[in-house]
Amino acid sequence: MHEAAITTTPPNQTTRGVRAAITAVAAEWPTYGYRRSTAQLRRQAWIINLKRVRRLMREMGLQVKTKRKAHKTTDSAHDFPPYPNLVQDLEIVRPEQVWVSDITYIRLRREFVYLAVIMDVFTRCIRGWHLGRSLDQSLTLLALQ
Repeated sequence: MHEAAITTTPPNQTTRGVRAAITAVAAEWPTYGYRRSTAQLRRQAWIINLKRVRRLMREMGLQVKTKRKAHKTTDSAHDFPPYPNLVQDLEIVRPEQVWVSDITYIRLRREFVYLAVIMDVFTRCIRGWHLGRSLDQSLTLLALQ
């Protein structure tokens, strides 16, 4: 008269079983993220979606750290002589005596933009700047103007 409870989840699809399968995939392919792990689980006949695998991998601490592509912006291995520091021993006592400049890059989603800045050393006031998409001499000349 008393029937066993009918479950809608197959026995191998329980959270414990899925966790064990994810652990096995992560042990065999440690660089796989949740997308590739899900594809591998599906090849092993698991019926599972991306969101569940991502959530379980996060809970289990199996998320793969993504490495950003390192862009090389400075080439110090060149044959050009370094410029001497002409103001190293100079005592700066008034505005407009020494200006310094620098160029830096700003990372956007898919590219870089370059920022050239000119600063008065005494007042620390920015005297000019220009933002551009290319790193050529016009960038610094426009900042100077």
